[in-house]
Amino acid sequence: MDGRELFQRVVSTVQETYLKIGDMSGSISLYYPFEGAAETLIGDFVRASSGFPGMSVETLYQRIRVTVPEDVCRKMCWMHMDPDMRAMVELTRDQSSPEAFRDELHKRNPKARMVPSPYPEFDWIVVFPKEGSDIYCLAEEMGRLTYHRFSPEEFGCFGYEVPE
Repeated sequence: MDGRELFQRVVSTVQETYLKIGDMSGSISLYYPFEGAAETLIGDFVRASSGFPGMSVETLYQRIRVTVPEDVCRKMCWMHMDPDMRAMVELTRDQSSPEAFRDELHKRNPKARMVPSPYPEFDWIVVFPKEGSDIYCLAEEMGRLTYHRFSPEEFGCFGYEVPE
């Protein structure tokens, strides 16, 4: 991950949080795994986020913390949101059964794939056709669907592979 990718990850996470819980108050701190030369990553992040002053980036042991002030969170929520991420939030909020979820998912994006997960932590994996799209791992918990969102890089770092 480079600084531009980190900034995009921060934006999508703030937007996802807003979609899930609604209007937010206060700042948000986000943590990302990281090992390597932080100076380049932080420099790229600062340049990529120049229109969003007040964010801070800190290196911690094997991770990075990005703190986003409330006013910047609100500004990010007005930016263009990935339609697939929006669909995942809406569908997990509105659909209680995997079958209803899958049917509505295919109405919204006929090329999206929902496949059984070979990993015990998840029940299904949702993959969108767009190159570099996040990978969504669904689990049914107490009669509701929840998901975890991973970048393709993060998914691979966990040792996971997308089933065919």
